[in-house]
Amino acid sequence: MLHLEIGDLKKQSLREIWENAEMLKLLRNRENLKGKCGRCTYKYVCGGCRRAAYIFTGDLMGPDPYCWVEENEEDETAR
Repeated sequence: MLHLEIGDLKKQSLREIWENAEMLKLLRNRENLKGKCGRCTYKYVCGGCRRAAYIFTGDLMGPDPYCWVEENEEDETAR
């Protein structure tokens, strides 16, 4: 099970956490995606499964190991 803390609702509002939590800022910026996900044509629509990426690579912004899009397919759609 993945458990990462991003804030404490007893101490901050949800809005404050959403706007200021470094982890959420990192996740919202798709330019931070790495590997296959970072090169993918669909990164702004999909972004991959960050949970799976973290579990398999130890990096929240790493590639999604369950992605069905093939890298050569990504290249063809970009043209």
